[in-house]
Amino acid sequence: MLLTRILAAAAVATTLIAAPAQAAVVELTFREQPAGGSSTQFFGPNVYFDWQENFHAGALTGDYEFRFSYDTAAASPNYGLTLLSGRIGAYTDFTDWNASLIFNPNNNLRIQLVRTLSLNCCLHYTGGVYFDLRDNDGDIGPALPQTLNLADLDTASAAFEVRRAGGVGQGYKNVGFGRIDGTVGVPQGGGGPPTGGVPEPGAWALMILGFAAAGAALRRQRVLPA
Repeated sequence: MLLTRILAAAAVATTLIAAPAQAAVVELTFREQPAGGSSTQFFGPNVYFDWQENFHAGALTGDYEFRFSYDTAAASPNYGLTLLSGRIGAYTDFTDWNASLIFNPNNNLRIQLVRTLSLNCCLHYTGGVYFDLRDNDGDIGPALPQTLNLADLDTASAAFEVRRAGGVGQGYKNVGFGRIDGTVGVPQGGGGPPTGGVPEPGAWALMILGFAAAGAALRRQRVLPA
C-alpha cells in the first residue's frame, strides 16, 4: 500500500512539473491597408547613400510586406524578435538591419527595423522601418500578446524614414502610413506550437526524491521475511 501511494505521488508530481508552458511563437505580417492614407516629410540636404535612396524610393510606392516573429516566453528587451522576410517596393536587402521590439504593457507594441552607418564621429546615415501598435482599452494586455486584431487598435501605423546627420547638416525623409493591415497571431497548422515546459532545479530535486523513496520501499519489501 505504501509503495502504491509513493509511486502515485511521484507520477502526479512528474506530470505537473513537466506540463507545457503556455507560450507561443507569434508571427506578425504588416502591409499597407487599402486607402490607409500616407504623409511625407522632407527637409535638409538630400545627400544620401544609394541604399537609402533605393529604400526611400520603395517607401514612396506604398507597396510593402514585412513578416516578423517573437516568442511570448522570451525575455525583454528583444523577446526573440526575428525578421522573417521584408520587402518595400523593389528593396529587399535587410541583411545589415537590426530588428527590435518595444513593449509597454496595456498600451504599446512597437516593431522597428533600423540600419545605421557611421563614417566618423559626427557623420551618421540611418534608415528605419517602424510599426506602431497602440491601444488604451485592453486589446494590448499586460503580457506580450499572442494575438491581436489590428483593426481594433487605436493606432496601427507604419513609417519609413532615412536620416543624415553631420557634415553639412541634417537631412530627413519620411513616408508614413495611417493604418496598416496584416495579422498578429500564432500560425495555424502547427507553425507555432506551445513550447514544452522544462523542469527547474527544484522540480528535478522533487522528482529524484520521489523515485528514491520508491526505490527504498522496494528494497524494504525484498528484505522483509515471508
